[in-house]
Amino acid sequence: MFASGSRTSEFREGMADLRAGAIVEPLLGSVRVISVNFLGKQRLPLLRSSEPDLDGLLREVGLGDETAFEALYGATVDRCFGVVRAILGDRAWAEDCVADIYTQVWRNALDFDSAKGSATAWLLMIARTRAIDLLRRERCHRATPLTQN
Repeated sequence: MFASGSRTSEFREGMADLRAGAIVEPLLGSVRVISVNFLGKQRLPLLRSSEPDLDGLLREVGLGDETAFEALYGATVDRCFGVVRAILGDRAWAEDCVADIYTQVWRNALDFDSAKGSATAWLLMIARTRAIDLLRRERCHRATPLTQN
């Protein structure tokens, strides 16, 4: 009834996976599997979403490509902000921290080595470290008593 390869047939295939125990997510007319079925069998995505190559983007950012930086920022800022906000607890403070993080990424993108880990792990490590440093600095300032002359 549906042409092979059509969006409707892809959606129906995704729904068949749903009945088999997989969780699917509709994406602008396409379907991708976002978890394994209940029997623990691994499933390949029906269609991959157009996720950018973060490793490649970081290499381009290291060479000074502003468009690549915008793409990297757009693809990762929500996750980075979530990590920082969970650590700091304050939205405004987290926003400032994220701005510092992406400034550091712009300056140090050439330090990224894909042999040591993923671009996401590298970025989130920077985010976590920066947020913890801010917390420690704040605690240090609070713990220092004011001296009277």
